Amino acid sequence: MSKIEAGKSTLSLGAFNLKEMLTTLEAMFRLKAENKSLKLFLNYDLDLPEFIVTDESKLRQILINLLANAIKFTETGKVSLEVSHNYVPATVLAPENQENIHTSPSKLRLFFSVKDTGLGITPEEKPLLFKVFRQTAAGHKSQQGTGLGLPISEQYAQMMGGRILVESSPQGSCFSFAIEAALADSFLEDITPPQGEILGLSPEEHPCRILIVDDVAENRLLIRQILSKIGFVVAEAENGLQAIGLWQSWQPQLVLMDIRMPVLDGYGAARAIRDLENQATLSLSQSLPHIADGISPNNSDIIATESGEHNSTDFSKRRRTVIIALTASAFQEQKQQILAAGCDDIIIKPLQIEILLNKIAQYLKVEYIYQQAPVEVINSVANTLGKDFVKLQSLLRQSPPEWLAQVQQAAAQGSDDMIFQLVEQVPPDQEEVALALRDLARNFQFEKIIEIIHQV
Repeated sequence: MSKIEAGKSTLSLGAFNLKEMLTTLEAMFRLKAENKSLKLFLNYDLDLPEFIVTDESKLRQILINLLANAIKFTETGKVSLEVSHNYVPATVLAPENQENIHTSPSKLRLFFSVKDTGLGITPEEKPLLFKVFRQTAAGHKSQQGTGLGLPISEQYAQMMGGRILVESSPQGSCFSFAIEAALADSFLEDITPPQGEILGLSPEEHPCRILIVDDVAENRLLIRQILSKIGFVVAEAENGLQAIGLWQSWQPQLVLMDIRMPVLDGYGAARAIRDLENQATLSLSQSLPHIADGISPNNSDIIATESGEHNSTDFSKRRRTVIIALTASAFQEQKQQILAAGCDDIIIKPLQIEILLNKIAQYLKVEYIYQQAPVEVINSVANTLGKDFVKLQSLLRQSPPEWLAQVQQAAAQGSDDMIFQLVEQVPPDQEEVALALRDLARNFQFEKIIEIIHQV
């Protein structure tokens, strides 16, 4: 809030998958809603653009705050998140943006509303909602929160061209807002069609050592199982101090570094590793200046061999350790701090395995063996995920609801075999549906199947 008031908070624009973000939020809050026996709904326009350009982290923060409040203050009934670009009331736009957009056909406005069936907000309390450190009677009673969530959300909405509107009655409340964004249709062209499941490392590759640093054992276990199965050699550390010790004794080529940890966090561990690398380079430059000449500390190799000797061959083979940060923060300011601490790149949690493996391949220059899918299947999947996405939903509306529920459940379990069996029940006149679902399941696009059926 201090940064906002000082004018230091700015938008960090980028292209991202809006529909994927919405379904992730729904999954995040579904368990909380079910624990209170509430129904949680996500509804959006069938032709809602999939890829847009705006500040993803600030939009996510607004929605998280509104959904969390709706669930917290609703005891019975339901909570829903609705998203539209076809209907955007002027009341949720900043005054200067209430005219029609004429500048570019790539610009769009998005309308978000979070509705609940809670007790509502009294007229006397409405003025307190966007006051810093002020809470309603229900907020005080819950003994949760600081009274900062809504003021910050309102500021973020204004930065993106909108404002938050509150409507409330004894039957429930509705918090709505709009933002201005840009279409990212060209972003679709950058999406690589699925290459199939990664089976392992190419036979020409030497096993690379990867150190996983995370204080949560389950996180380490998940990453370890995935990387070990592919053929990487893996070690673990549960805090930054252990990571430094293992880095010195084991010399991993790549470190996956969680940022928030006890004892010593990821910032401190990354800085310490870079300092040790720089010290080793300085020591070498003093003893073997003809080898280290022209190599800067920031791009130097780790030069200590297992025997403790130094020679030009070992120096040329020892590469600077790659450090990839793992963090739940998507804010640009923290990204800059992470990179300044010595990390080479950042992966945002929750971890997406495909992104992780692509980053590892990018930095370690390794190649994977894929379970190849036929060319026609890959092309069909790319087409299904792009232009025919709405058409597939339209065709599925003709399918029995019970069958759709079974397909969605099979996708939730990640069972391609079960989906193949259910597809066998599709009548001959619905062959397009069968082909599309078969393609998606064969290429493990389970989240896409769930999303398509959810909208149906």
